[in-house]
Amino acid sequence: MRARDAHAWVEYFDGVWHTLDATAQSGLTPRRGPGLLDALRFKWIRWVIQYSLDDQINLALYMNVHTPQISRYVLVAGAALLVPGTLVAGVVLLARRRRRPEYARVVRAFAHRGLRLGDGDDHEEHLRQVQEQWPQMAPPFEAYLDHYLPWRFGQTPVSMRSETEDLLKRIRDASPPETP
Repeated sequence: MRARDAHAWVEYFDGVWHTLDATAQSGLTPRRGPGLLDALRFKWIRWVIQYSLDDQINLALYMNVHTPQISRYVLVAGAALLVPGTLVAGVVLLARRRRRPEYARVVRAFAHRGLRLGDGDDHEEHLRQVQEQWPQMAPPFEAYLDHYLPWRFGQTPVSMRSETEDLLKRIRDASPPETP
């Protein structure tokens, strides 16, 4: 509420009920633009920013009880929106997966030779595991990581395909790791 929107009046004074408008009239006509924008802003805050789980549940219950046909349409519309969203998420995940196939091939090659690197472990932990369990492969793997990590994070335009092929060949040709 702005000061120009304030209004005051009195109805009871001197022991008698009177209606008296105490607000001075400005000769200006009220502007509707800011009022509309303010109303939209308040609606946005209430129904988007502060939209709580209780609001969602109450709206769903109201729609289910009072307008069963509309709730079916909303369900269908929500599913229609969810499916493209799921497709977009799938494409993003595939794109992210395609960005790292070189390293995944190296991890699979190590696993094929008997050295399973932890799925949730980072590159440094993988290097530590290789150093402990297959010391012969630690220097070439460390050299590979020195090229892979800057490439992976977009810092250098290296051809990782040839680097990966070289490391895969070394993994295949090396004596297998010693089993504890």
